[in-house]
Amino acid sequence: MSSSNNGKRPLEDNDSLTGKEKRRAKNRDARQIGPNKWNGFRKTNDDGPLLIGSPINEKQLASAHINEINSLQSSIRKASFAITTLAFQSLPRGLRRRAASHNINRLPLRLRVKATQEMALSAPNPTKMRRRMRKPRPKSLVEEYLRRQGNKKWLETHMWHTKRMKMTDIWGYRLALYPNIKSERTAYKASKHLSMLHDASYMGCIEMSGLMSDIVRVLNSITDSGLASVGSARYTKGQRIGHTNIYKHLGYPTKLVCPVTFLWRPTQAESDDATIWLWVHPSVFDEVYTSIRHVVQTYQSGLMQELQVVDQRGDLVRFDLFGPRSTALLQSILDPVCEASPLTEEREQKSAQLWRDISQLRSSSSLPPGCVLGMTVQDPRIKFPQKVPPRTSQIPKETDLRIDQIVRQWPTDVAYSDIWDKQLRRDIQKNKIKDNDLNKRREDQKSNGVKFEFTEKDSKIPILLIQRGGAEFSGGTSTGKNSANLIEVTEGWSIILPRSWGVAFWKSFVFAGARTCGLHNVRAMHFESGHGVFPFDVPGTLAYEAQSIASKNTERSIWAKKPPSKRVNFEKLGVSHPFEAPFEWLVNNGKTDNSKNKILDVDKVKDENTNENEHQIQKTQDPKCWLLQGDRLISLLLSCRTQEEATQKLLKEMSTQMSKRDLPCPLSLDLDHALVKVRVKYTGRRKPHPNAMIFLIEDQKEYEKHAQKCKEPNSTNKSKVGHQDANTNANEDADSDEEMDTSDHPNQHIGYLTNGGFSLSVGGGLGIGACTALGIQEIRNLDNRYNRKTKMLVLVRNTNTSNFQPAQLQLLA
Repeated sequence: MSSSNNGKRPLEDNDSLTGKEKRRAKNRDARQIGPNKWNGFRKTNDDGPLLIGSPINEKQLASAHINEINSLQSSIRKASFAITTLAFQSLPRGLRRRAASHNINRLPLRLRVKATQEMALSAPNPTKMRRRMRKPRPKSLVEEYLRRQGNKKWLETHMWHTKRMKMTDIWGYRLALYPNIKSERTAYKASKHLSMLHDASYMGCIEMSGLMSDIVRVLNSITDSGLASVGSARYTKGQRIGHTNIYKHLGYPTKLVCPVTFLWRPTQAESDDATIWLWVHPSVFDEVYTSIRHVVQTYQSGLMQELQVVDQRGDLVRFDLFGPRSTALLQSILDPVCEASPLTEEREQKSAQLWRDISQLRSSSSLPPGCVLGMTVQDPRIKFPQKVPPRTSQIPKETDLRIDQIVRQWPTDVAYSDIWDKQLRRDIQKNKIKDNDLNKRREDQKSNGVKFEFTEKDSKIPILLIQRGGAEFSGGTSTGKNSANLIEVTEGWSIILPRSWGVAFWKSFVFAGARTCGLHNVRAMHFESGHGVFPFDVPGTLAYEAQSIASKNTERSIWAKKPPSKRVNFEKLGVSHPFEAPFEWLVNNGKTDNSKNKILDVDKVKDENTNENEHQIQKTQDPKCWLLQGDRLISLLLSCRTQEEATQKLLKEMSTQMSKRDLPCPLSLDLDHALVKVRVKYTGRRKPHPNAMIFLIEDQKEYEKHAQKCKEPNSTNKSKVGHQDANTNANEDADSDEEMDTSDHPNQHIGYLTNGGFSLSVGGGLGIGACTALGIQEIRNLDNRYNRKTKMLVLVRNTNTSNFQPAQLQLLA
């Protein structure tokens, strides 16, 4: 056996090899040409073997060496990959480095010999003589970084992101958009099966402290009356994070500002003093902060104690983890201090025990929505780099019973954390051990490669773990029988850290296997779950108007730079707003899309300057349209046949809700300017684009034609359709035989899409947008009048075509 394998591993031991070793053995065998047995020459007749010196027949010689020739050709084909591929190109995309082409030390050790040979054979690059003025080196690197943050702020992980991601200036920060490598499908797979990591420290935190009754009174006047109050018993104990909407003072339901999340500080003893944290989007942080302070001053005479409103931006770090493997990743990095130090309090031991009890939990979505866990953990740099253990399907029975008990009833005394203490956070930042000291400690260790143990002198970091899942954390629930189920791409954990500890935990998460993502990836994950993101998909707010104007100016400038023969002729198509979703124009111009009355002026586009664009972005006038939100209110709207009946029922319901908080009730309600968030799903091929228009189908014959196509099974393979639709050019929409060319369409225009494309989770076209409340009511009336079987069927038209596509509408509360 040893002679046949040349002293290498015997064949029967292949089962013990790892996948990596098997691939190496396969490539090694493919590059070798094995010997063939010699059968000798024989004549075609039975005269015996050929004698030495006899003439050689060409056919006999070829037939004798046919095996060797085939083996040679097969080896050449199999080894072609190794011949045509350089050493650094054979690595996976995630491990490739830009400097590896000229720095051999950046390659793995097994590839350095091959890379050295390739560099010796390659021709040297010609050197060019360049004369350039070198910039003076700054005296202090910290001062240089602060100077570069003049009109924008950097996150703690900025230096890590700027080397690997596309950056942009937005909302007063320098944030990452997406990785430099192709990552759309990879990010979706990671969020569905593994774990995604996002630095959400740009979310501003506002701290309010004082009497709980005073805090609740102030916040009730500016929050959503249709949702649970901030002072509800489910939230005030600090065991669960809450979600609500912020409005202007006494502006519910027409003056929406933004959605917020809040968390009360758990108290160990019964006390009237309380503290609450509000996380607000950076695009409206100044507006919300000013509004809260204004309301506090308004109610100052009626408050029993002075309220403190503090801006906590820059004092806290927040990371969001998505995907089912987020729990396992956190388990490998977050080691409670009580496991290494016996001098810990009882509450710390309970939190640590609970954290270890859920170590075998597959996904955090099984836990109660919004549950909070407070802990004090060890410095992650001590055991760096950590690795996530492989998945296992064998769970002990005792652990399974304990997990089932935790899922049914979350403990009430595990939410407290020392991170609420501001002075303690400052001390932790001041006494943080430097990386240089930890490196010297590793050098002094006798055994190389062994991680040193935690000591009492090491840093102890208080953190908060917040389970992020459920409908309220995804932007609302969908109504109707055809509502899509939420998937795990947007569920996971949010971890709150003290200042200056972001990079230490970030590197541990990345080296443990988390895939990082930017703003575009986060919006794509919410799109896959079928929900929108603030402010991109929330019309009726100032933040949406500013974002829409900025996006419109960018898209319009790109379109204007193209020659007329290379750009879409929107005037010919009759599209008046190709670069935005003008909801205000929709509610102000009646029910008909009079596109020909207002056509895009190309000359005006070319003459616009930057000052006019900035003036539009700084718009302060309140939007004329408003969002109707809440399951109860939308159900009342759908149950009414006329606008007057709907107005009366909605006013009655809103008056009941606001009277519970001792707030003045609204006297009137303008449903003509009301919008409802929707989701559209294509019934056939193609995909919607952002700013696409939504039409209802009034003609019953036209409806039956589209409904019949919806029932016909798709003869094409779903995977092939998905691949085709995901890569279809925008101009191919006009070539589809299933579409209907009707430029002067008589149907009623009721809405727009703010986001659209091919959904990998649905396997078809999906869009997020909003429709007028009266248009939604009209669709329901048409379905009931004609007894339509396929409910909420609409037509969608992209801005670059005159064709329409049938789609099914779903409401988002």
